Formats: sequence, structure tokens, C-alpha cells
Amino acid sequence: MDDTDKNIQCGSYFCLKMKDEETGEWRKLDEVIDNTAFTLETYMIQKDSHYEKVINFEWLYGKLEPGIYYIVKTVTDFRGIGDYTDYTYTAEICI
Repeated sequence: MDDTDKNIQCGSYFCLKMKDEETGEWRKLDEVIDNTAFTLETYMIQKDSHYEKVINFEWLYGKLEPGIYYIVKTVTDFRGIGDYTDYTYTAEICI
């Protein structure tokens, strides 16, 4: 839910990190393909509205083992050319 007073936007890029159960540290997952590329579309998220996107992790990371992960996603408050603020959000995922 975009509960800010702004219309924000995001692209398709994401990354996953996994929690190392022994050390408790988060580490970025290794990608299973070389030369990863994300498309450059922009998804507009209007203030006071819901946004939902299904993300396929397997093409980039392979089959995920059971564990605690978090996804990293950046959204942008774009006010005009050269006038924007990026915010990075994370969400925990348990598999």
C-alpha cells in the first residue's frame, strides 16, 4: 500500500539476500545465470493505492532452499527531471 502522500514508481529490478543461520548475517544470493539484465519498464504506484507484483525468483537464483530471505526493492519519488528521491525497501520472506 502506498500510504505516502506521493505518487511513486519502481522498475523490475530486485535482489534477494539469505540469512546465514550460523552467523545471523545476510548475504546476497549467487545468480545462476551470467550477464543478468532487467527490463526498464516503470510501474506507477498512485498514492493511497495498492500495488502487487508477482516476482519469479527461480530464473535468477534457481530453486530456493528453505530459509529466511529478504527481497530488496527500490522505489522512486520522481518529481521531475533531475528532481527525485530513491528509497530502498526490504521485506522478509520465509520459505
